[in-house]
Formats: sequence, structure tokens, C-alpha cells
Amino acid sequence: MKQLLITIIVLVLLIITNQSLAGEGDWSYEIDSMIKNKYISPDGFNIHNDWVSQTGIKAIHDSSDIYVKFWYNGDLGANFLDMDNSAGMGFETESNYILGKLFQVWGLDGDVSVAFWDLGTQGELKNDGSIDLFFTNLKLGKTFEINPHQAITLYSQVSNYTLLNSSQGNGWDYRLGLSHDLNLSKGLGWSLGGDYGFDDGYIFGDPGFNGKASTSLSWKLPPCFGFGENTTLILPEATYFFSSPRVGDQKDVWAFGGGVSIKF
Repeated sequence: MKQLLITIIVLVLLIITNQSLAGEGDWSYEIDSMIKNKYISPDGFNIHNDWVSQTGIKAIHDSSDIYVKFWYNGDLGANFLDMDNSAGMGFETESNYILGKLFQVWGLDGDVSVAFWDLGTQGELKNDGSIDLFFTNLKLGKTFEINPHQAITLYSQVSNYTLLNSSQGNGWDYRLGLSHDLNLSKGLGWSLGGDYGFDDGYIFGDPGFNGKASTSLSWKLPPCFGFGENTTLILPEATYFFSSPRVGDQKDVWAFGGGVSIKF
């Protein structure tokens, strides 16, 4: 029932935002769907130790870059229909505009986003009931174009997590990262990146330093496939999560996957 309610709320917000910004710019949409061998949180917590399907639908107002995204994670095993979900709302360009005024001398890009996760009761987390998590994030970054074929992005971000149904209360995560995007040939791209940071043990865990390194190949389909050049295959994708020094509730682990992204 809660998942259905969240879905309805997201759809209503999408309609209201669309109507309020009508005539001020076009809308674009992105759909991405991935299959992964396990579900690891961005900061290395093992949420579900089995194959999952993860799909996101994102609506973006092109002239302002305000976006609304609905994201779904489902167990590919016997409990496929018992899905976790996350509904996120972002305000990218609004924050870019404000942060651009504050940090104009450095030319930084800013992103402010908020999200809600219903993690359910599945997975490896030490909790007897459903985990409802409210998330806010501030990210500042700078992209350097090395040449027409490659770019490097450096960024820092601060995140706050609030467990809505737990006495754990609020928690913070601080992170530095970089990504390197390289066009190997027409339609073929390679991405390599990673981050390192500190979290204070906000999800029933221990505080500590952790990070990840990831790499993926992206294959843009030619128009002859009928989807146009807006369809990209992401295969393979590999991410290594680690904690250093060792944190009691986090283990070094690999996660693998692949999927597709469609823009229209």
C-alpha cells in the first residue's frame, strides 16, 4: 500500500510540475534499467545479496533542469513483485543558478536533490522492520575537457540521511570523487571513476571511511535498430566497494551488472 501511495504522489508531482512550467520550455525523459548481481548502497552497505532489477524514470524540464525521478528496485528471485522503491525530486538548475552566483569565480556546477527510500525489510541490514529513509544531497563539481574525446570531472558532496522510523536519527556522509569519460570510437564510450569519504554509521552501522571504484562500457545503438541514437547499452559495469580502515559492518565486495538507457 505504501509503495502504491508513493507512486501516486510522484505522478501527481510530475503533473503539477508539468502544468506549472507549461510554455516555459520542453520536457525530456530518460528511462534506465539495469540488472545487477546484488544491491549495494552508494557508500558500500550490502542491502540485497542477490540478483536485482533496477529501473528509473526521469522527467526533466529542459529550460530549468528541474527534474522528478521515480526509481524501483526488485528482487529477481521468488519475491520479484515485493519491490523496494525510491521516489526522488531534484532541483538541479535552480541550485546551479544560486550556487553559480556564490561560486562564480570558480565556475563550479551545483546540484541539490532530495529523495525518499522505502527499503522494506529485505536485505542484509540489521533491522526488524521496514526502513524508511529521507535523503538530501548537495554536490559541487567541475568538468575539465581534456580534448574532444575525453573529460574529467572532480566533485565533492555532503549528504544527510534521516531514518524516519528508527531511533538512530540523522546521519551524515562526506565524499570526494572523480570520473573520467572517454570516447573510444563512434558510439563506444568508456567510463572510469570512484569516490572516497566518511559516513557516521547512520544505517545501523559503524562510522568509518569507505569508497568505491567503478568502470563501464557504453554502446550507443545505431538508428537501424529502430530506437534511434538515443538508446545506449551499458555492458559491462563493474564496481568495487571497500572500507579503509576496516569498518565492522562493511565488507569489500564486487558488484556487476548491465542494462540500457533511453532518452526521448
